[in-house]
Amino acid sequence: PGRGRPFSAYTLDQLPGKTVRMRIKLADEERPAIGNTWVKVPNGWKRCMGDNFQDQYAFCFGNYKDFSGFQMPDGRQCTIYPGCTE
Repeated sequence: PGRGRPFSAYTLDQLPGKTVRMRIKLADEERPAIGNTWVKVPNGWKRCMGDNFQDQYAFCFGNYKDFSGFQMPDGRQCTIYPGCTE
């Protein structure tokens, strides 16, 4: 409720010669896109273990003590987001 705002989608062939205006608002605090996969800790977020280290989805399922690492877009192997290492 209360989120009804104008929305449009364009294909690339509709954009040449056009001006598109967007209003972007950043969240006060960054949060994971998918719930129950990361745990808030004092310096950021830790990724839940899931079934094992290779679990692509890594849902917590109530386990908030075991965590897995993850790879940042720049290739760094990290244990905490956003600082990468603790």
